[in-house]
Amino acid sequence: MAKKLDTNDLYDKAVKLMNSTECLVKNSDKVKILKTASKRFEDLEDYKDSAQLSQKCLEMTKQFEGKKDNLPPHPVNPLDNKKKTKVGKILTAIVVVVALLAVFWLIYSRVSENGRYLKANFYGAIGNHEKAYKMLDNLKDYKDAPELRVKQQYLFAKSKYDAKKYNKKKYWTAINSFRKTLDYKDTNKLLTDAEIEFIKHTDKGHDVLFGEAHWIIVEKYKHKAMLVRTKPLAGFSYNSTNANVTWKTSTIRGYINGPIYMNSIFTNEMQKHIMDTKIRAKANKAIKGYRTTDKLFFLNSKQAEKYEELLTAFRRDYWLIESGSAPNRAKYVSFGQVMDNGYEVDNPYINIRPAMWINY
Repeated sequence: MAKKLDTNDLYDKAVKLMNSTECLVKNSDKVKILKTASKRFEDLEDYKDSAQLSQKCLEMTKQFEGKKDNLPPHPVNPLDNKKKTKVGKILTAIVVVVALLAVFWLIYSRVSENGRYLKANFYGAIGNHEKAYKMLDNLKDYKDAPELRVKQQYLFAKSKYDAKKYNKKKYWTAINSFRKTLDYKDTNKLLTDAEIEFIKHTDKGHDVLFGEAHWIIVEKYKHKAMLVRTKPLAGFSYNSTNANVTWKTSTIRGYINGPIYMNSIFTNEMQKHIMDTKIRAKANKAIKGYRTTDKLFFLNSKQAEKYEELLTAFRRDYWLIESGSAPNRAKYVSFGQVMDNGYEVDNPYINIRPAMWINY
């Protein structure tokens, strides 16, 4: 916002304007400047001697009004009288043609789809892959723009990803770009490596992206980290029917460890980093003891209580891995508290919150 001038500043500027006529050559310019200065003094009314100076400016204009401008002669360039050579004419023509072509290209590359397509390819050729893929993305389905966009965005992501030197900001940029070029060349491996490296350098309690979901890091031990899904998923019952089941026999265990769910969340490269976790459930009045080995699992009561503060972002009910007070009930968490009595396993209104161990 421009600074507002005070009265004294306006007065000083008017004085400078009045005195500037000494530097002018044309009488017509002097008259114009003096009238402008007079008007500015008049606007200042009774400030200092503004009224007198306004009148003075008007009187000074009489010295110059109606008089011809006595301009000094224009300097003569000795080369002006010489005829242009043939080479000079050719060079002038070349300059004109180049200038016209530049103007044409500028207009063409902005207005025409083909012009923007050529310009995007030019940016890609000189290594400005970010500019190239963004321009190609705006071209939608023009020619092979979609395929070229994937290539340029892949190259842009690679330019930000440095396997030997971790940089959080660059890695995050690379991850977001790799995710838009899945299945192109070695994107899946590079995306997995970048996300794993990001997890490796992120502290416990923070949110990370792995696959198609966000996860909270709740444990880090040597070369591995335990992740719990940040946002519980709604619409999943513990079991498809109200039956006497355990985690081992529940339909939800088969679903989240099955190919449909796993492949919808993780690439094959990512699944290689998900460790097998041995689950052991002790026998109680409701169930017999059992063991399982799973990629994805639910938290148990002790874990839910231990990580309660880290998992407060979404205060939604979610299933635990243990059985409840009866064989057809499973424990769950409600507003951070473990409900030991549990709920009937076919209830579809309790969320799921998968967990896993990642090897980095």
